[in-house]
Amino acid sequence: MSKFKKVMLTVTSVIVVAIFAFFFIHTPQTDRFNPFIQKITSYAKVKKGTQNYYLVQAINPKTGENLSYKLSEVGGYDDSKEYIEITHKGQYIEKISYISKEKFEKAKQK
Repeated sequence: MSKFKKVMLTVTSVIVVAIFAFFFIHTPQTDRFNPFIQKITSYAKVKKGTQNYYLVQAINPKTGENLSYKLSEVGGYDDSKEYIEITHKGQYIEKISYISKEKFEKAKQK
């Protein structure tokens, strides 16, 4: 095999692996730029007393059901509240807001 063919094979392999990672590995970094993942707003109940929430089970407000996946890590800013509204794109968290229990229950009942 010529040197050119080896280089082209290596470049092609790297591109294929990168595309695979982009579409099939869900991390905040890959989900942020993935054009096939839509930005949605979900709701969740989190533990009080902490500002770092792990494996958060969010609720889709359109259906009132749990999302099919858990958000691996959500950072907060008020450890005295336990209901949050999360704007996210897959695992990429764009924004969170603390909400009332009533708003959370309303989203859960749809």
